[in-house]
Amino acid sequence: MGCALLLLQTAFSAGDTGYAAIALLAPVGYLTSAALARFSFARDELGPDRVLPHRPGLSGETAAVVRGMADGVRHLWQARGAAYAMGVQAGFRLLFGVLALAMLLLFRNRFAGDDLDGVPAQLGLVFAAGAAGVLLAAAVTPAVARRVGGWRWVVGLLAAVAVALPVFGLPFNPLLLVVVVLVVNVAGHGVKIVVDTMVQHECADAFRGRVFAVNDTAFNLAYVIGMVAASWFIPDDGRSPVLLGVAAAGYGCLAVGYAVAAGRWARKAGDDIALPVGTMTAVDR
Repeated sequence: MGCALLLLQTAFSAGDTGYAAIALLAPVGYLTSAALARFSFARDELGPDRVLPHRPGLSGETAAVVRGMADGVRHLWQARGAAYAMGVQAGFRLLFGVLALAMLLLFRNRFAGDDLDGVPAQLGLVFAAGAAGVLLAAAVTPAVARRVGGWRWVVGLLAAVAVALPVFGLPFNPLLLVVVVLVVNVAGHGVKIVVDTMVQHECADAFRGRVFAVNDTAFNLAYVIGMVAASWFIPDDGRSPVLLGVAAAGYGCLAVGYAVAAGRWARKAGDDIALPVGTMTAVDR
């Protein structure tokens, strides 16, 4: 997003043509990364060390990926703490997709009016708040999660978003919405840090990569589904108190549901990421 805002200030003009040009340029980075990976590494250099037998060709590789993902999902039945955390993160990303579309429409269509040249500057402030949220989450989450436990920290982050959305969001003031962006990004990246740590903590080495593949797929797919679903209901200017209220209620429900499920599992397993690996008592790793 930072590169897009920079291009809008330099190479392209704000408007449909500039936005379309940036959208066309967006896949270039991914294609370049894929080409570098393809020609910089041999087939067996990036792992896994053991490859299960499968048919050669695209269909065989696809089937192998699907089997690997299924193995990762099955393994999560034993690593229930990680599974609950991944589920709540997917729910977070679903609602985040709704909020992201609303935010873009608000700053593009409602706050800017006919002055499209001011859109990049306003979105730059939103981007800065998001980046600050990421850095703050990275600085605070490890210390807090070690003190209170990973699942409790996630519950607190979800509850904070549920409160911040109606308090700072419903006035639909640009500066207050920047506060919302900050809170949501602290929560989102705090949850992600805890989820990644839980997967590392609970999942066996042989399945960890497959579990992360499941997690990454759910992480990105939920975001896209949230944006697509919101596009059917959100007004053109992004101002929808009902949708904002639904998102706040959704985060509240995620907080309560996760507190019950994850708390019960942590007590049963006798383990949390705040404790050293190997302290589990009730559940066999």
